[in-house]
Amino acid sequence: MRNHLAWSVALVLILAAGTVVAQEAPPPTPPKPDSPYVGAAACKPCHEAIYDKWSKSGHQRSFERLGAEDRLKPDCLACHVTGPADVVAAQLDKPSNPGVQCEACHGPARAHAEQAATNPPAKKGLTLKPGEAVCLRCHNIKSPHFRGFFFNAMVGMVHGKNK
Repeated sequence: MRNHLAWSVALVLILAAGTVVAQEAPPPTPPKPDSPYVGAAACKPCHEAIYDKWSKSGHQRSFERLGAEDRLKPDCLACHVTGPADVVAAQLDKPSNPGVQCEACHGPARAHAEQAATNPPAKKGLTLKPGEAVCLRCHNIKSPHFRGFFFNAMVGMVHGKNK
């Protein structure tokens, strides 16, 4: 009888625990849509020479050059990290796309990369030759380290030749 009682109590506890766990489980969250940004590494297979030049540039290292305090400032991250402002602000000092990557100037590249994978050459989704206004979003007097910016003289420094 004593053994039977112990088994009954154990069974009730197991069933109760299962019920509690089932009630406490959170509902599944729907998957987030893919970001329109893919990161510079996705550009490398088709644009290796440009990627290699960028990987040695100040643009690539721009996030690393920020001090600890500046890595928490949305105004600094807007120019030192690539991506939409809300995502950059949410990631603070550990951004998924640190530095001034390809998409900071040419625009989000997901559509371009997807087309290149299935139907090259990809012609959609990017600004091929960004103008001076794109550079001036960051290279301006609002920057605490601004020393002047001369688009025509500097544009060739980005990709290795003036395009």
